[in-house]
Amino acid sequence: MKTAVYPGSFDPITMGHMDIISRSSKFFEKVIVAIGHNHNKADGMFPVQKRLDMIKSATKNMDNVEVYIYDGLLIDFAEKVGANIIIKGVRNSKDFEYEQNMALINNSLKEGVETFLLVADPKYCFISSSMIRELMYFKKDVTEYVPNEIMHMLNT
Repeated sequence: MKTAVYPGSFDPITMGHMDIISRSSKFFEKVIVAIGHNHNKADGMFPVQKRLDMIKSATKNMDNVEVYIYDGLLIDFAEKVGANIIIKGVRNSKDFEYEQNMALINNSLKEGVETFLLVADPKYCFISSSMIRELMYFKKDVTEYVPNEIMHMLNT
């Protein structure tokens, strides 16, 4: 069984994230959306448990998608859940350069773990969670940038 892990902070989940999850779910038997949680950092805009609830709500119709919170190194989490594939979305050359280095590090820590880089759909390549947070801070409409299933959760 091919299990892939798609890690991120997802603060909040965006349509770009959903695109990567949806596309990945067609190629792997199981896709685990892994919300990274670092106890040494602030929670972000949304507490990690709320992010988990948002992603579960947004992916509820994807039977082969599971959502977990992890703490520590991604490579250790991947091993724990039996995944040897890491999925990363890339929007631009800056993302590619960063993710290439992370893939090399992860592979050096655990041989046999492969990173699949999925190029963002052009209609989502400008969307980021930080952009959503900034728009929300200034009370702008983010409806077209986040899944409909979580809109009611953004302001609570």
